Amino acid sequence: MGVRSCRTDHRSRPRTGTLWAAHGGPDVILFLHNRYRTTGGEERVVEDLLWLAREHLGEDARLLARDSATIGRGRAAAGLLGGGLAPEQVAAAVRGSGARIVHAHNLHPQLGWRALAAARAAGARTILHLHNYRLVCAVGTCFIRGADCTRCHGRDTLPGVRLNCRGTGTEAAVYGAALAL
Repeated sequence: MGVRSCRTDHRSRPRTGTLWAAHGGPDVILFLHNRYRTTGGEERVVEDLLWLAREHLGEDARLLARDSATIGRGRAAAGLLGGGLAPEQVAAAVRGSGARIVHAHNLHPQLGWRALAAARAAGARTILHLHNYRLVCAVGTCFIRGADCTRCHGRDTLPGVRLNCRGTGTEAAVYGAALAL
């Protein structure tokens, strides 16, 4: 799909892009986001993209959100190590909304890779929008103790565990194992 100018009234002309269903109506874009314990820029980006899709593209955009502040460390660890919690809820949201596209942002810890697999199995195409290095770095920044850090590679996340990148030994071990999985 090409880039469209925001100045064009997209609702007044026929659509040929991939966001239009065969019946001629708009498909739903389902955004997934696991909010951080502390609100930051990523939350703002998700809200801005929802607004943009609705107001300037004329698309039906919905949000399925989870919040890290609402679960304890044990559930967070289970989500990280298990690839997410309750992926069937994502599949149900795709089927219930008719979503053809799932646009995912932060997946850890409650959504995980299984949310994307469930969305695909329910018939949606998936996009993973990466705002940081969360898939390769426990702290998501590739930066520790005042310097760039790329010590973790592929499934070798032991450097992050040894350096205690998450602040506690247990949390570093869980993140290290989850990233390796």
